[in-house]
Amino acid sequence: MLKEGDPSIFSATGEAIAPDVPLYVLVNEFTFSAAETVASSIQENGRGTTIGSQTFGKGTVQNAVKLRDDYLFEYTIGHWYTPAGVSYEGSGFVPSVIAPDDPATDIDETIEAAFRLIDGEN
Repeated sequence: MLKEGDPSIFSATGEAIAPDVPLYVLVNEFTFSAAETVASSIQENGRGTTIGSQTFGKGTVQNAVKLRDDYLFEYTIGHWYTPAGVSYEGSGFVPSVIAPDDPATDIDETIEAAFRLIDGEN
């Protein structure tokens, strides 16, 4: 049964901490839910640079209740949206700098891309 009524919206407010310090956020296909929304919000607001590969695309907040016989009942209680109202449910978001890591190599290409950007800013 769906609950009727207006949605409750929870917004972040306040001033940025250390707005003059460069911010780099690494993301990949394992970035999802709240982490995905925070990273995409940083990108959307121009506060920092996201680096890596496309994120997972989980835009829902879920709750779980353990039932008898080791069953679990999981249900959606909310949705994640960026400040501009964008949900990445089912699609994920693409970072500003595409630099996927190749697990077959000895280095982490995402971190190396971030270091190159940092070196370019200093």
